[in-house]
Amino acid sequence: MGPPEFWAIIRAFLGFVLVMSGAGKMADREGTAQASIAYGVPVRWSRALATLLGPVELIVGIGLICQAVPLVTASITWLIFCGSLVGVSRALAHHKDMHCHCFGQITQEKLGASTLVRLLILLVITTLLVATDVAALRAHGLVLRYSSDVSVGSIVPIILVGSIASFALIVLGQIVATVRQVSEF
Repeated sequence: MGPPEFWAIIRAFLGFVLVMSGAGKMADREGTAQASIAYGVPVRWSRALATLLGPVELIVGIGLICQAVPLVTASITWLIFCGSLVGVSRALAHHKDMHCHCFGQITQEKLGASTLVRLLILLVITTLLVATDVAALRAHGLVLRYSSDVSVGSIVPIILVGSIASFALIVLGQIVATVRQVSEF
């Protein structure tokens, strides 16, 4: 389902998204707890989620970037995006006026249709990645690492492209948030 370098770039992109998201949530656990309540998480679970979600995203993101245990990291990423999609959909259905808190305090994007579209795109990409890893599992058995498929010389450009793409995603979110603020005046 595509050359290994393509999927390595996709893993790096998703990995950097999760690393930034996890770091932002770890830097603002109180805000993460409050946001999780607004997304529909029961109050009694919000502190635990705020404590665990950031480090889990950070570890899984690093695992994606390093291409470690590909099916596991891709599957956990899929679960994180599914959970986020449910929370965002629920908040939008209840017309909540709030910041998305997707990246903790790194961004201050208002929750809206663009948040939902971004999550849907990330979920589709992650679904294709999981399907690729399942196909590799069926063809070759359990793959713990793809390092033999991607040369050391291609890792730097892969990480660069992944980081630029994830940074562009955050900048795009900031632009959308700024346009919304300007249009509200």
